[in-house]
Amino acid sequence: MPDTFHLVGEYAEGHSLVLSSSMANSQHIPGLIRGHEGSIIMVDNGQFESTTDHITLKPEVSRKRTGRDTPPEITPMFEGYKFGVEEVKIPVEKTDTMTTHINNFLSCMHTREKPHLNVETGACAQVLICMAVDSYRQGKVLYFDEKKWKVSDKPVKA
Repeated sequence: MPDTFHLVGEYAEGHSLVLSSSMANSQHIPGLIRGHEGSIIMVDNGQFESTTDHITLKPEVSRKRTGRDTPPEITPMFEGYKFGVEEVKIPVEKTDTMTTHINNFLSCMHTREKPHLNVETGACAQVLICMAVDSYRQGKVLYFDEKKWKVSDKPVKA
């Protein structure tokens, strides 16, 4: 794999996933979800291997100038916006995620319930990663047929 890697995944529902990584320097990229109404910043320092004590909800706002010497008027970008204009920090419960994961798995072995992180969830995450690696190696865009669970170099017909 290269030292610098960029992945763009576009989903049929209209969502996009952008992943950038680099071994070229030590600066991390924040882990976040960007939406029309705001952003959810999960790991502001970008170090996913570290813990964080909060998640930040940052509303998308408009800064409209009301006059030459007046501060900008800050308003929500969308009519009926319900999240305010100030960012909110939500505390994250400090738990040992590995212990939680193992306990859930062992409990499910006894109860025969489906674990929180099941094989279907893992497969959905892994498909995009494998496609990105294959795309890089083949030098072309790849497409995924969700109904057939097949990867192709031709767009999937709807």
